[in-house]
Amino acid sequence: MIKKTFNCNACKKHFDAPKFYEEKHGLDTPPYERIAVCPYCYSSDFSEFDTAVYKIDVAERVLNSIAFLNKFGDDIKDIFGSSFENSDFNEGLGLLTEYIDEMFDFITVQKSREILNLRSQNDIERVLLYLKGEL
Repeated sequence: MIKKTFNCNACKKHFDAPKFYEEKHGLDTPPYERIAVCPYCYSSDFSEFDTAVYKIDVAERVLNSIAFLNKFGDDIKDIFGSSFENSDFNEGLGLLTEYIDEMFDFITVQKSREILNLRSQNDIERVLLYLKGEL
């Protein structure tokens, strides 16, 4: 079950549930107007936050980073030869791939390897379609 969350358009904070208050409009007796507001800034300008869309946005940025780093590594290998090895560099790529795996628990080992080796925009688009359930 996906938990509902909300995003305040005024202060940009996320929250699980709005705060409610009763606006009496000068009346002494009910019915009063019940107004939902952001619990941080008390603005009524908020909307339901779609965590799936947010995950896809984050994933797209991480996938672009992985592809960029792989292309950068290829350039370094072209300049310095195939003996180029950097454990920090490789560990960083591995961590970025793990973040994607943790956000989307349905990723297979094969797809995780594909993500680790991303290089082109076509590769990124194919993985994004997979993450969105469209492939």
